[in-house]
This record gives sequence, C-alpha cells and structure tokens, in this order.
Amino acid sequence: MIKMYQVGIDEAGRGSLVGPMVVSAVAMDIRTADLLSSVGVADSKQLSPQERSKLSDLIKNNVAWYGIVVVPPILIDSYNLNKLTGIVAIFLVKRACTYLRVEKVLIDMIRGIRVKRMDCQGLSVPVIVEEKADNKYVEVAAASILAKVERDKAIGEIRKKYGLQGSGYPSDPQTLEWLSNNLSNIPRDIVRRKWSTLKKLGKKPGNSL
Repeated sequence: MIKMYQVGIDEAGRGSLVGPMVVSAVAMDIRTADLLSSVGVADSKQLSPQERSKLSDLIKNNVAWYGIVVVPPILIDSYNLNKLTGIVAIFLVKRACTYLRVEKVLIDMIRGIRVKRMDCQGLSVPVIVEEKADNKYVEVAAASILAKVERDKAIGEIRKKYGLQGSGYPSDPQTLEWLSNNLSNIPRDIVRRKWSTLKKLGKKPGNSL
C-alpha cells in the first residue's frame, strides 16, 4: 500500500515593513498529524517563542518532508505580494510532489492562489485555501511554526546588526520611529522600500529611499 501525505503551507512576515517574508510547507501522514496534535502543535501566534522553537525541532524530526523559502524585501518590492506568495506556495507543493505521493494540499489564505487542483505524480490533488487554516489543520499549524521560527531568526539578526526596535510591522510606533531615525543608513535588502508607509517616512527631512 502506497503511503499518502497531506501538505500544509503557511507564511510569516507577509505584512511586515522590515525583514523577509517566510513561506513554509510540511508534508505528513495521518499518524504524524495525530502525534503533532498531541504534543501541542498549534497556530504559531498562540505559542511563545520558546514553545515554537521546541516544536520546530520536533516537527522537522517527524514530518516526511518540509521546505522553507525566505523571500527578501528587495524581491517583495518587485512583485505583487499576493501573486508572489502564491508562486512560492505552489513551488513548495511541486517540490513535495517530487518526493511524496500527496493527496491533499492545505493552505492558510493566500489570495494569489487561483488553482483548485494540482497534478502530483499523475494524481489530481485538491488545493484547499482557507482563512485561519492554521487553527483548523495541524499540517498548516506546523508550517506556521517553521515559518515563524525562521522569520524570528532573521529579525533577530536585524536587531543585532541595525538596532531594530519594535516588531517590524507598520502598525508598531517603535518600528516607525526607528525607521524614521535610521532610514538613510538601512541597507536596501532589509526594508520594503516601495510600501506606502515607508514612502511617507522617506519624505521627511534627512530621510531618503
């Protein structure tokens, strides 16, 4: 009997002004899904950094396959974000299909994905895109944890090198103040320069995009 797998996909940092977006995919069978559910794998937003780090290692050691793509700000500036996220997600599914027999793909809402089914080793596989899928499916929750842990590592490096304040998101006053004070000294590949929030800051005296 051929073992079949479900692939879960999620991202972290999609709406951030600072740092990369990370898209992650995991493939697992039913037995592994039950195991990960039993040890507390859930939407990464519900977990502490320590819990995410511990579960990330557990996920990597137990799933049949995982993939992580780090998308830098300079690339995000060059594409429509919805389409770019969709392209990366489909790329990850195709990679999983080269290794495994996939029976279903579960994705947290990405509006750039238009396909309903994909070919995977000759099988027509359903692609389910849902709001809050990371709360409904352990496969997507596991992907969200891997994406968040990888994104946190990248943000941690930016804090060390450039003194980032706050979360990196445009709604964070600390981040906006840091950007306003340091914009001209921040490398091109750290911040999403074409976002409207940053363009407004760039118009202030002493700042330049």
